[in-house]
Amino acid sequence: MSQVKVEQNKELKKNRKKIVKKNRRRSAATTAVFAVALCVIVGWVAYSVYGKYEVKQIEKRRTVVTEITLDPITDYLATLTPTEEE
Repeated sequence: MSQVKVEQNKELKKNRKKIVKKNRRRSAATTAVFAVALCVIVGWVAYSVYGKYEVKQIEKRRTVVTEITLDPITDYLATLTPTEEE
């Protein structure tokens, strides 16, 4: 081996712990970034699906219409005579 390669190998052995720590930190940071990105994407999809579900529920509630006629009750109340209080 040439002298240059021998010197490089000595430097690598000397700094091996630093290099390993640096690689582990980089790997952990990359994993954390991907985990956060995945959480954001899943949250966004869930929020969109929930929003569409709520819109459909509101539309279902709007389509149900119940009609009530109060004519019989008002006719009955009109026939009652007021009583005098003592």
